[in-house]
Amino acid sequence: MDKYLTILLTILKTKRLRVISLMIFLSALFIFPAYAGTIPVDKLVENLKVVDAALISFPNGLFMINKGSSAGVRKGEFWTVFSAGEAVKDPATGKKLGFLQVPVAEAKVTSVAENFSQISIKLQDKSKKLKSGMAVKRFDKVDTIFQDSNGSNFADYEILRTKLPHLNWKAYLEDKNEFKDAGTYNGILITVLKERLTVWCGGEVLGIYKLETDTLAGPARDSGAAQRATAHMRPERLLLPGIRTPSLNREVALQSYTFVKTFDNLIYNIKICKIDGKPYYIYLTEQGLYAQATDASERFQYDYEGFGDVVGAYIRQDGLIALNIMVQYKGMESQVLRFKDNKFNLVADNIHYILGFFDLNGNGDPESLIGQEYNQENFYGINTYLLEVKKNSIKKRKKLSLPSGFELFGSFRADLDGNGKDETGFYNLGRKLNIYEKEKKKWSFLSPMGGSLQSFYISLSDNEAILRNIVVWSEPAVINLGNQKGVALATNKSNIISRVVDINPNDGGVAILLADKAGRFFLSSIDVDFQGPVQSVFLYNDMLYCLVIEGNYFTRMAKSHLIKFSLDEFISALNQKP
Repeated sequence: MDKYLTILLTILKTKRLRVISLMIFLSALFIFPAYAGTIPVDKLVENLKVVDAALISFPNGLFMINKGSSAGVRKGEFWTVFSAGEAVKDPATGKKLGFLQVPVAEAKVTSVAENFSQISIKLQDKSKKLKSGMAVKRFDKVDTIFQDSNGSNFADYEILRTKLPHLNWKAYLEDKNEFKDAGTYNGILITVLKERLTVWCGGEVLGIYKLETDTLAGPARDSGAAQRATAHMRPERLLLPGIRTPSLNREVALQSYTFVKTFDNLIYNIKICKIDGKPYYIYLTEQGLYAQATDASERFQYDYEGFGDVVGAYIRQDGLIALNIMVQYKGMESQVLRFKDNKFNLVADNIHYILGFFDLNGNGDPESLIGQEYNQENFYGINTYLLEVKKNSIKKRKKLSLPSGFELFGSFRADLDGNGKDETGFYNLGRKLNIYEKEKKKWSFLSPMGGSLQSFYISLSDNEAILRNIVVWSEPAVINLGNQKGVALATNKSNIISRVVDINPNDGGVAILLADKAGRFFLSSIDVDFQGPVQSVFLYNDMLYCLVIEGNYFTRMAKSHLIKFSLDEFISALNQKP
């Protein structure tokens, strides 16, 4: 503001253009204000209103409520369990008017089916026993904060307080330095950022709203919801090669690529697998796991029907799939599947490890099944094992020697500098790529590598107020370059402001991690103007494939474009002098 006052004083000192300049200055100052929109109060009131349900208790310690997605229940919602207290009587007639409801437990929705939902329970009074039939209420006295980055929606905030008196309103914040992290705040967080309003609860997005327009996300209440969301996607256009993007260490000019296919949904991980001589796309979306013939002649789906959350999939090129499934407050209940004979066959389930595939024999193909222990406080445990599938169970073959702090998602193993010893690469808590040879750290990229479109939160121990965000990093692709290897990585970027409400990247790229003749590591970015984040990279038939997401991936209404590059062309371009 001091800068504007200085300009204003300078104008006032100029006699000839005083009036005209002052008018122009004030026009620029007031005709182009910061974005200010009206929030959809009625829709927020509808989606944050009290809902009544009944508790369902199971002997094995599971708890549910008798309301599901058909009643608008969403994962992450906070509910309160009540017991019946003293009777309330009419003093004039002595007639019972009802009973006082006494809160006995806090509940959080962890999984939603159509007509029921699973909840986690935190008892307020451990002397009370929970039983089926107890009353449960949504959003009763839940702490709520309104974060207004525009600083222009205080009137709407006051209206919301009036219309939603059951919420425990804690604060109205307009200073971004005071904003709460959506992943760690134990309550409802309403954040206005530019033209969008996001509602968070329990680390989950309950809804995203366009100011002055329809809801972009949240519970679909009519068949037109998808069409309205689609209208906010950027128009489809081809990816344009040959446009320079900001480099990492160096850019490699690739002037051509081949468009392969567009999928009409958001894909988290994909590979081409040859099953019985026929190629299939095997890919994971939020809706399920799919196998689709590359000639589009047929498609098969696997639906996980348990109470856990699918938090990532590793896909081997022979059709073996490691499906990572986490049950909040309990641990991993992962599965190993195999796509064969036109169906997904369950090989083993209830596996208490975080699963992935590693290249342990140095042939460049990550074919060895490995499992990292689950830790309730950090997600990643200390020990990692080579696993073997025997009949319908998983057996530990041996413990692997890996660096301290190793995290499986997005990791790889390969001899990058050609010294005959494998390096291990993985991302740390700061999202920085680290390279180790055994326990010795050899290299670390100075900047964070960006986010991913797939991530989730875990509660640290029993304290729901402290959450850790787990990024499901894109599986890298190891490239054989003769006597050494390279690794293709997604290098998505996020701007600082967007991290206030989520970690999704808004700019994507692909980089190849390499080592020079002196054994020094560097990254070469592929110089293509990607129109969105890159979510998956893999090799097939000596071609490098990458999956680029286009559309509004906040709402999961998006398209996924599969394109491929020639590895020979990349190596040739790499050998050219910059």
